[in-house]
Amino acid sequence: MKVSEIIGSPIKSADGGACGYVRGVYACGGKIACLACADGEEREFNADVHGLKFTPDGVIFNGKGGRADCVPVRLGIPAYTERGRFAGFVKDVFVERGEITCYLIGGKRYRAAQVSAGDAVIIHSRRILKYDVVKGKKVILKKGTAVDEFALKTAEAAGEYVQTQLKSL
Repeated sequence: MKVSEIIGSPIKSADGGACGYVRGVYACGGKIACLACADGEEREFNADVHGLKFTPDGVIFNGKGGRADCVPVRLGIPAYTERGRFAGFVKDVFVERGEITCYLIGGKRYRAAQVSAGDAVIIHSRRILKYDVVKGKKVILKKGTAVDEFALKTAEAAGEYVQTQLKSL
């Protein structure tokens, strides 16, 4: 699901009555936490994502308000690399089972773990192993592997977490 598909969707009550429309999406810790909505008279309210049902006709709302301590998931904001090079604008944000999985920026997809979002987006470069991570005579991780969450868990299980971090510098 894309954030661009959620924004503007009609929101209905569980009995099918119109409640308004979705005007924004808010996240906390990389997960969608609530939807910012407005009714027919433009009065704003939040809808907690727990219990929401997304349908082709819109969103069905269970009546629970959302959290106010979350940050907006914004489209159209500028994105820069860690070195300050302009990378484009955020075209869309992809969500899977309530978790932000990737960002579409300037025609390229970036994993959510590579992105820090606020008033602008910063794209963090991926770290790659420059040498094999070896324990005894067994290669745990091969040269060229991205140092991501999966690789770090593999290294930690083998007792080679520090070696993995050092061989990516």
